[in-house]
Amino acid sequence: MSEEEKKEGIGGIPTELLPYDAGNDDLVMGRQEIMLGEERACVLDAYTKAGKPNRPNEDAYAIVQSGAQKELLTAGVFDGISSVVDLPDLKGVKGARFASHFIRMRFLELAGNPDIGLKDLMIELNRLLGEANSQLEGADFDKPSTVPSTTATMVRVNTVENKIEIADCADSICLVFYKDGSSKVLSFDTNLFHMDGGLKKIRPEEYKQAKDEGRNVAWGFDNKNNPKDGTYGTGALNGSEMFERYIMSDQIDLDGVEAIFMSSDGMLPPDLSQYAPEDRRQMLQILREGGCAALKERVNQAFESGDQSKWTRPSSPDDATGVFIDLKQVTE
Repeated sequence: MSEEEKKEGIGGIPTELLPYDAGNDDLVMGRQEIMLGEERACVLDAYTKAGKPNRPNEDAYAIVQSGAQKELLTAGVFDGISSVVDLPDLKGVKGARFASHFIRMRFLELAGNPDIGLKDLMIELNRLLGEANSQLEGADFDKPSTVPSTTATMVRVNTVENKIEIADCADSICLVFYKDGSSKVLSFDTNLFHMDGGLKKIRPEEYKQAKDEGRNVAWGFDNKNNPKDGTYGTGALNGSEMFERYIMSDQIDLDGVEAIFMSSDGMLPPDLSQYAPEDRRQMLQILREGGCAALKERVNQAFESGDQSKWTRPSSPDDATGVFIDLKQVTE
């Protein structure tokens, strides 16, 4: 890359992202009520903070309201995938942070377009990140561990068409809560599938050999992120041409929905499971009483107690990001 290209920014990124700018790290929106169209209202709350003091936040979120009557609300949560290789062109910025914040900026530019569905939006964001990554010295798409990557979960609430759309890759989370007291997980954690048996079941000998040899993190990334054979693995938004086959997308009716919660994995208390209905309702109660900040405080308390007897999964302090859309207070 020429000095002139570096000066202008990579892939059209404003130069404030390079080098690192701590001003993007702690974004706590707080609870606020907004109108969705002329007759509906919702309470919106969003939060992102780094997992440790004086450490760059590799998570990000973005929210866009659009439409002739502001009837569309599109939100995204992006959790940068831990970097294994430092790339000189990023001037000390980790690839995980670069990827999540790049996607955040491009999301803010594109997500307001009602004519582009969320799956197509994710494909376009992947293409744009790929263009940027292809300019980075040392980034090799045949070795995903060298390429800046991020998870993504995106939701669009459309009050005109009365639907909720989702597109998702990797392990960011989206939960939906219904007025009848039920709830469900809209996202699909392909990381969980990979760790809990995808590779183990499909390629048992390779899995056993890797475990016996204690292969490093780079080997894991190179063999699970957007694998070319498409038989196992997890999607990672990084510009790979294989990415599209690992996108999960769906839409559901808006009728009966009272709330939506999106987050990175660092926002989930380790003693609560997104797969347990009673735990999901407990999360909803915490979110309604104190917003995303209260749920993050619950995470902090779990780590501070040191008691892991009730934890539902292994966990450690991580960057935390959440977007909570409370539709219970809808005026119809």
